[in-house]
Amino acid sequence: PTLMAVIDAIANPENERERMPYYDYRLLKRWHEWPGYHPYLTDPIVDGGRGIPVGNLDRFEVGYADADADFSYDQRIIIPARWNGSIVGWQARALNPDDPDYEIKYKNSPMFPRDRILYGDAEGRGARVVVESPMSVLRHCHHAKMVATFGAKITQTQIRLLNRYDRLIFFLDPDKAGYSATAKAIWNLKRHPDVRVVDNPWNVDAADLNDDDFDKLVSAAVPAALWTPKRYRELQSYEG
Repeated sequence: PTLMAVIDAIANPENERERMPYYDYRLLKRWHEWPGYHPYLTDPIVDGGRGIPVGNLDRFEVGYADADADFSYDQRIIIPARWNGSIVGWQARALNPDDPDYEIKYKNSPMFPRDRILYGDAEGRGARVVVESPMSVLRHCHHAKMVATFGAKITQTQIRLLNRYDRLIFFLDPDKAGYSATAKAIWNLKRHPDVRVVDNPWNVDAADLNDDDFDKLVSAAVPAALWTPKRYRELQSYEG
């Protein structure tokens, strides 16, 4: 291309990268005033909770909104997202997304950069278990290094971020969206030397598994070339 074409491309507003939002940590204090953590997070799964260790919630600064008129939050778990050490946004997750009073499961902060970051143990190299939801990271990060992609739609920017890890173990949700995202990620990471996939036989995602079953499935992850989506056979009910 000519020099002018290059200059025009750089100056074109459509090609300008969206700026990363940054928030003052003090903004989150409103959601850290609840005495302790909501039982939904810490109660055992068999009792209707998520069984998340308190240490994991402390580490990721999880909060709770009982009512917040400024952000239209009512009874939501606040999950801050850090990137390069700074708060770049948060997700407000419904306590019970099946409740008809919740019009949406997740509400994101303004300009939330879900397509440009990863949640969890993003710094460094080594191996990472790749999941969809921050809740899965919160549930298991005390015994595995994990990152979440904020859903099944994995962007090219996130693929570039994933490429820096030495080993990738995909543990996306066992549904059509998760299978499709896994297959697409495998293709986009075809030059990566070590991509594996968890062969999950259960009809639940990583956040619903106990520590032992999670570890067993991750340890038995198959090379990406050998993975077959579970849509070809029925998944089992999980009673762990």
